[in-house]
Amino acid sequence: MSDPTLDISLDARSRAAYLRLSAGDVARTHEVHPELMLDTDQAGDAVGIEILSIQAFEFFAANQRDLSNRFRMRLLRSEDLETVRAFFEEKKAS
Repeated sequence: MSDPTLDISLDARSRAAYLRLSAGDVARTHEVHPELMLDTDQAGDAVGIEILSIQAFEFFAANQRDLSNRFRMRLLRSEDLETVRAFFEEKKAS
């Protein structure tokens, strides 16, 4: 992967989170679970993850290692996962 920086975008209006994993161009989007899309580059490496619900987030968190192997994606730090979880928990409460 070309860029080890993680950029997390949280959009309260659309209730969506996007985790940008690398600076690569998106070549394909994979629906890996309802409301969870994973973008890959031409080589099949993960570029970004779009999460649209707490259920999709929970699926991602529980299956991160398998997705990492399938899409050549690094594992996210627990602090980053907690940021996204808190966003969806807040949205669920409102």
